[in-house]
Amino acid sequence: MSSKLRFAAAFSVAATILITSTAATASGPPGANQSRIVGGKPTTIEEWPWQVAVAHPPAEGGDGYDRQFCGGSLVDARVVLTAAHCVFDSDAGAFSPPSEFSIISGRTTLSSGQGAETPVSEVVYFVSGPSGPQPQSQAQPTSSPPLYNESSSQWDVVLLELATPAPAPARPVLTTNEAERSLWDPGAQAFVTGWGSTATAAGPYPDDLQEGEVEIIDDGTCETSQVGGSFDPQTMVCAGKFPQGGTDTCQGDSGGPLVVPAGTGQFRLVGVTSFGTGCAFPTQPGVYARVGDNPIRDAVAAGVALARGVPAGGPGGAGGGAGASVGDPTPPQTTLVKHPRKRSKKRTARFKWTADESARFSCKLDGRVIDLCQSPFAKRVKRGRHTFSVRATDGAGNVEPDPAAFTWKVKKKRQRR
Repeated sequence: MSSKLRFAAAFSVAATILITSTAATASGPPGANQSRIVGGKPTTIEEWPWQVAVAHPPAEGGDGYDRQFCGGSLVDARVVLTAAHCVFDSDAGAFSPPSEFSIISGRTTLSSGQGAETPVSEVVYFVSGPSGPQPQSQAQPTSSPPLYNESSSQWDVVLLELATPAPAPARPVLTTNEAERSLWDPGAQAFVTGWGSTATAAGPYPDDLQEGEVEIIDDGTCETSQVGGSFDPQTMVCAGKFPQGGTDTCQGDSGGPLVVPAGTGQFRLVGVTSFGTGCAFPTQPGVYARVGDNPIRDAVAAGVALARGVPAGGPGGAGGGAGASVGDPTPPQTTLVKHPRKRSKKRTARFKWTADESARFSCKLDGRVIDLCQSPFAKRVKRGRHTFSVRATDGAGNVEPDPAAFTWKVKKKRQRR
């Protein structure tokens, strides 16, 4: 990608201060309408395995660094969540076809051969339906206009279906649910990642993945800040260092993740880098699509289910058109791959499990529910008989009917004289 193309893309990618690619080209002071990670530091894909790069296809020439223009988050082994403005053709007034995009996963250094590069087989956006927002595949007849508004940046989210699952070390990230709302209350610690500019809209653009620590900013402050009337609290959330600035997303970060810690090394996705005014300017926080709350959260879950059922090839491809599947009715299945011995003297019980699809897990130990647990899991228990179980729920809301369970006994150690 030429520097000019990368500059334009950066506008549509800011994780902390970005507007849409159209708004980014509007007149204004130097640094306005940008999107990058400023005030951050180098990191690795192993730390943020859901981070992907949205790029032009290899056929256009150049390495991953040359072709990358936006970021994204792996939310399923075959589905990437990114910003709608990253894949929207302003001239055509419609989303571009999947053949124009490629996803780079599992890669810290864009110019390297690390990880994998996978073609995009379908684009899923969102429209108004009879019962509320619903996903719309390009492989289906258009039911209504997109909810994405290029002028206001509302509903700045879109899903990209991959032709094949992203291989390890890539790993999906979970979005928050209602029970986890407190994880991203105003003032909560949050993180942004991407390959966007680290200084100004014109660069420099790093080859290595960057991370930045920010804070969730309350809606009232965001609405009255210099973001002004562009802020919609139903579909947007703000983050940054307020009021001092100094850390933010910028050009090239658009579509990337805004995540919050969820304990024991876990993170939850709450935002998608959307727009802002300048990069890391004081009193000008970055604006993100609000994927941790409804109406976007449930629409994205439905979109992931739809993407799983959309046949590769898009419009005109085998099985495309109105006959495309609109959901995944199959519940996930969990398998315990590590557990204590049936009779053990060890009081710390350790479990590992896998599922046949991306899912969130709820555990139960001796009747006590431990919601949103993660493999590997360890817990110290008393001597006696114990039962552990784990149940999976996939992105479509299908709940595993019979949880994986294990019962064991912790014996009393023999006393030595």
